[in-house]
Amino acid sequence: MIVKSINYEEIISSLFDACDLVDDRKEQLSIKRSFTTKQDIFSDVLLNRLVSFLSGNDEQLMVQLGGVLELVEEAMKNLSSSPYLLDMEKEDYNKEFQKKLIVPFSALLLFNLIENFSTNSPIYHFINLINSKLETEEKTPLDVLIRNYIKAILKNKNLTTEETTEFNEFIGKISLKSALKQKTINERVEHLITQHKTLNKKGNKDSKNASKELFLLISSALQGMRLALYFRDHIDEFSYYYLSAINKSKHTKTEHWKSLNNLTTEINRSIKKGKKNQQKIINMTENLSIRYHANLNDKYMSKSAHILHYLIHHRFDRENSCWFQRQNLKYKNSSPYYMLDTLIKIYDLNFDSAAMESLKIIKNSENHPNYRLTSTYTKIYICLLIKTSNSNIKNNTLTPYIYKIVSTENFKEKAIPSHGMSFFNKSSIFSNDVEFFTLIDCLSEWNINLKEELDIGTEKSDEYDINFTSKIEKSLNKIYTALGSKDLAYNEIDDESLRKAVNSTLTTNELIECTIGFIPNMSLYFSLREMAFIYSAMSYKMIIESPSICRFVSWPLNLKKKLLKAISPNEYINDEKNETTNSSK
Repeated sequence: MIVKSINYEEIISSLFDACDLVDDRKEQLSIKRSFTTKQDIFSDVLLNRLVSFLSGNDEQLMVQLGGVLELVEEAMKNLSSSPYLLDMEKEDYNKEFQKKLIVPFSALLLFNLIENFSTNSPIYHFINLINSKLETEEKTPLDVLIRNYIKAILKNKNLTTEETTEFNEFIGKISLKSALKQKTINERVEHLITQHKTLNKKGNKDSKNASKELFLLISSALQGMRLALYFRDHIDEFSYYYLSAINKSKHTKTEHWKSLNNLTTEINRSIKKGKKNQQKIINMTENLSIRYHANLNDKYMSKSAHILHYLIHHRFDRENSCWFQRQNLKYKNSSPYYMLDTLIKIYDLNFDSAAMESLKIIKNSENHPNYRLTSTYTKIYICLLIKTSNSNIKNNTLTPYIYKIVSTENFKEKAIPSHGMSFFNKSSIFSNDVEFFTLIDCLSEWNINLKEELDIGTEKSDEYDINFTSKIEKSLNKIYTALGSKDLAYNEIDDESLRKAVNSTLTTNELIECTIGFIPNMSLYFSLREMAFIYSAMSYKMIIESPSICRFVSWPLNLKKKLLKAISPNEYINDEKNETTNSSK
């Protein structure tokens, strides 16, 4: 079985599992292929459920936890990314990453936040158990600690033996093999409540309120114990780092302790001030990531590392690259060698063969966590597929490669117009489809940056272009031909004139068919709506040969909106509603 490398989505998914918050297959993020679907499920269902659970439904804490998760997302995506390529098995990498970064980071983060949690929160009891563990002999089994913890609550709250006999039997069966499902916890607590009511029929209002608080405490304590059981393999390490945080230790088992301490302190400070300093957190995590992966690189990297060094630190020169390639034939089955070979073949216009080489890099990354460089070559592979397939690519063909890009690099600032938001969230005025923005970024890298990196001359440059806007240009040209020079006086073009120009020149099919073959559902309306991003990925030659697109780009916003409305009134109304909703938040 392939062991996946860690990414933020998997960490969040494991947190849902730990809390037992997903019992419906329809809500499982890991089985969804569409990013839009993941966005909807996460932002509309799971995020609120997770925050409510962890906070114990404390409204003030819910707001704080929402902020924490947003900042932790930034941290985790950056901590697992760096410019290095590691020749180590993913299972080994995951163990290293958990031991050196995730566990100490989590211990420090919760240590900084513990004062915010009440007894209604499962996290409070999870940390309380850790403190209990630190106060007892190290050899005391975890399941014994858990049973003692719950029984101590029952004993301290004056519940009678008659009430707790069955419940104590249930507690006595808790072991390291226990799942403690939410359903089981709810059923047992409900049964305890029923027994209590039966035995205390004449209780006054105050005693009833006290009873409600008691059973809420027992429920949240059991949920905290479920967290402890779920993370049982990491409890000893977590306890060690939590104790280190309490004692303000400067030296621990991980050499990255000081950086992690500074990072969690900054996250806590940002939450307290209500001002999320994401850029500072991004910088801190990226610096830490580079140091962390450099250490792993020294420990695990094969001798093909010097090919990687050549790729990172030298400007591409075909003659030197071919010479360097010949000198390293003994590493011809390594990812760095495939990377070098891919660039040479692209330079030689051998796109089919280059696609095969770049695919080898992607397949190798199924066995090794090759982060940002793998992302770069995945972008190249996507563009090679588009280049060699004449844009005739079926829906979802590119999705696995898009996902690899998004999950293995710090991509948000590039991919999503609503900077600072997760690709799971829907918050931009217009579409927030990460597949679209990822593909546009790939095309931008290819049409603009790659040719410069390979030092391709202008006389040869056009042969590399991926022209993906010809249908858009054709449709716009028809509209502008009908308009003539009317748009020279922008304010004189009214809605009716634009509507007539559109309806008289474009067929129904031209209005609804896909304008970019490899991007699903990109009708003329959506293409023009996102033209700022599309234009950014057009080569110089494409821009010169697309006067209608340039004309549209030069229009003021109010006129662009008029044309969008003329093309698809229904879609425009929906977007206008979204714009109003987002601006009011």
